[in-house]
Amino acid sequence: MPHPSPAPSADESGAPRWIHLRAAGVSVLVQVPAVGLPTVVHWGRDLGELTGVPTPDLFAMFGGVDGAARPRVRGSRAGQALSPWFSAAQTSLVSGRAVAGGVTEVGPDTVVVQATDPTSGLSLDLALQLSPAGLLRGRAGVTNLRAEHYQLDALDLVVGIDSAATHRIELDPVDGLRRTELGSGPLVGEPPNPASAPAPAYLIVGEAWARFRAGQVWQTQVAFSSPVEHRAERHGGRTSLGGGERWLPGELGLEQGQSYYSPWVVWSWGDGLDASAQRIHDHLRTGSRPTLHPVIFDATGPQFTDHDRPALLQVAERAAAIGSETFLLDSDWCTRVGLDPFGDLSGGPHPEAGAPGDLDGFLARLRDLDLAVGFAIRPERVPPGSSIGIDHPDWLVSGGPVSSEPMLDLSDQAALVYVWERLTKLLDRHPLALVRWAIEPTGAAGAEPRRHSQTLAAYRLLDALSERHPELAIQTGWADLAMAHRAATAPGQCSARMRNESRFGWLQLLPPELVEQVVSDEVDPAATPAFQAVSGWCGAVGVAMDLRQKTRAELGAIRRWLALHKQFRPLLHGGRLVRSDQSDHGFRLHGVVAAGGEAAVFAAVWLEAGPGERRLRLEGLSPDVLYRVTVVGVRADSRAVRPSWARFAGDALVTTGAALAAVGVSVPAAPRGSALLLHADRADAEK
Repeated sequence: MPHPSPAPSADESGAPRWIHLRAAGVSVLVQVPAVGLPTVVHWGRDLGELTGVPTPDLFAMFGGVDGAARPRVRGSRAGQALSPWFSAAQTSLVSGRAVAGGVTEVGPDTVVVQATDPTSGLSLDLALQLSPAGLLRGRAGVTNLRAEHYQLDALDLVVGIDSAATHRIELDPVDGLRRTELGSGPLVGEPPNPASAPAPAYLIVGEAWARFRAGQVWQTQVAFSSPVEHRAERHGGRTSLGGGERWLPGELGLEQGQSYYSPWVVWSWGDGLDASAQRIHDHLRTGSRPTLHPVIFDATGPQFTDHDRPALLQVAERAAAIGSETFLLDSDWCTRVGLDPFGDLSGGPHPEAGAPGDLDGFLARLRDLDLAVGFAIRPERVPPGSSIGIDHPDWLVSGGPVSSEPMLDLSDQAALVYVWERLTKLLDRHPLALVRWAIEPTGAAGAEPRRHSQTLAAYRLLDALSERHPELAIQTGWADLAMAHRAATAPGQCSARMRNESRFGWLQLLPPELVEQVVSDEVDPAATPAFQAVSGWCGAVGVAMDLRQKTRAELGAIRRWLALHKQFRPLLHGGRLVRSDQSDHGFRLHGVVAAGGEAAVFAAVWLEAGPGERRLRLEGLSPDVLYRVTVVGVRADSRAVRPSWARFAGDALVTTGAALAAVGVSVPAAPRGSALLLHADRADAEK
């Protein structure tokens, strides 16, 4: 953590000082007292410039607020519990701006605090940062200053928020938004369930009427891939929100001079869930141009397990013909057919007739189809009877909730080097465009207290892979902000799209382009081809169908839908997310609006039969701009939803963004499993 030259925490009179951070419509007001740690007394809507407000008036307004941006440290020495109080603190700004008397006004910046508690023998480092996107982040570190062992049990970071935050808000995949009133005392958010595809773990609180497009919400996530805990506590009409990492008993002990630094805890405020999510999306996006994620054909599913080499090549030929850009192979499948990607020799002793005889030849055939190649791997997995498990039992830990097989302990340096050598052998021999690593950072759960170190080791491997192969795309199944900086998320194939269509919960944390939405064979006969295509429209699109079973007409329809996705991909992977408050348990309306408001795409899907004509309010557009709204899609779908104003190709509705948000466009009743795609662009734009 940075350690700029500290400044005194109060002026000579002992009066508190104030630091006012402002960015993107967000204010963070920090009170720096004469004694003790600074306190966040306001985090939320921009307060405007406060330099003209007398200091006594600020104290009258915020001095009695029991807010916090302070760590809650729990631990013990020799079994005696300690409650440290860091009375001696020095506060500074990373920008170098002096923390003068009165109010120090700054933009995006980082407040750094260094403090000690002589009684407990601990020192504390604290960083509190407001990003240009208006995202608040905090991180703390504790150091043991004494010779006596210190057992650290918890280190949480919490921030006090507005008294209007009275309800917990959850995004249910079936019922949409669910609100629960906060009672007195703590509310602990449930951890993610990694047994299938783990949903992102975060906690949202807000006003009782908050929804996607309006109403204040405050959300938090501990950006770490090991077990974490999110907490909201309400006492005396005041709510605090935050969390921290969770360890097994005895996992984090500090000897003299040793330190523990927490993960970043991230907080996002917004007027509506979309606004809160957009701050996180903006923080994760880098560069001036959107990163366009390719269409991935996923050949790792069970429907491809028994395919031989010629059969999978036939699938690849059809995948290329429909417009797939990357072909994802399962490394286990390769091994079964004699193409071990980690072996010293890539070919099998008995190549199949008509198929390439080694892995190099097989991958060359895929590239000849103009397909980039990816591998789904588990390099830390130890198959039963493996010589590694026999020769190095000290490298093993038991499998976690995803896999019961033994795994290599990545926190063991020798095991880490072994995994690194396997990965570099694969990537140096066979240049790949994509690696999907079903990495399980919590693999040691229930076995040995190494979850924290396992996770840090996995991060080091991913960072090293990215540095060695900067063009390599990496996917994992873990959805948190620490992993999102390293990899996109592949939450798994979704054949049950009628039950879980839009992944609204994923999009609260990750931008659409970082969430792969795989379209597989829809088992529900009510789902139209448009529904199957549009259901994964906003994300990074993947396809997982045995295309050998599709008719020529079906292949043509898939190809046209993928071409349409690519046409709109710069908008979809770089715009602002819009989730309509008209969405309910039987209907979804969502879209993406270009950052400048010049264009948008909206998708409407019917999870249940529509009750009659609907008016779809298209929000997020520039109110004074004149837009042309058209229906886009594959016209060959005889069950497509056709509004009365768009009966013929090229028909358009022209009106203002304000009218589209307030009145909307009419669409007819639609059966279950239907979908509609609408495109809005400026009516005065050149065609």
